[in-house]
Amino acid sequence: REITESRLRHHLIRKINWIRINRQGREMQAIPSKAVLQDFLATPNMELPYLDGIVESPVFAVDGTLEINPGYSRKTMLLYLPREGFEIPPVSDNPTEEDLRKAKSLILDDLLVDFPFTGDAEIAHTIALLLLPFVRKLISSPTPLHLIEKSTVGTGATLLARCIAWICTGHDYTSLPEGRDSEEWRKRVTAVLQNAIQFLVIDNLSRQLDSSALASALTSTFWEDRIL
Repeated sequence: REITESRLRHHLIRKINWIRINRQGREMQAIPSKAVLQDFLATPNMELPYLDGIVESPVFAVDGTLEINPGYSRKTMLLYLPREGFEIPPVSDNPTEEDLRKAKSLILDDLLVDFPFTGDAEIAHTIALLLLPFVRKLISSPTPLHLIEKSTVGTGATLLARCIAWICTGHDYTSLPEGRDSEEWRKRVTAVLQNAIQFLVIDNLSRQLDSSALASALTSTFWEDRIL
């Protein structure tokens, strides 16, 4: 959200003990003045850590380390805030063959075992989708959109997306309805990118997915648009 004077005052009052000196030389409780707030907002390139997003599950940093400690990480520029009670077992930096077998079994024999995939390629793409949010920081370029399609109603396409979203983010996915035209697509893409959504699903497509705005968002490193 955009930091206004009111929002900035709200945070500064709770983070800093403000005092002023009265005419008798005594310290008095105070609040930041309008001049102080304007100075904060006008200061370019303040020495504050850059926040790229908030995640609820561990992710890999650019150097390949797994960030499992809650809080802000300068390596990932992410704030890791796991849900209360969330725990993960120790993860080895050098997994053994047995570790790999257990991880593979957990994905294939427990999570994906009941979904009616048509072949190995479909399973491979699903595993890639599952791993992508955890390794996204290792990839410096845009990543592709994943398509989940089915020929029969009730085979679990939405359930598959929901299961992966819960594992990767700790909550259900954000759904984006398809746009009617290019202008509507552009507005919707801007809105979801502004909110830094980690996992987004364009659900229940009824026509061919053809949007220049969506294509640009998927293939560009930066997105720029007018804020409504």
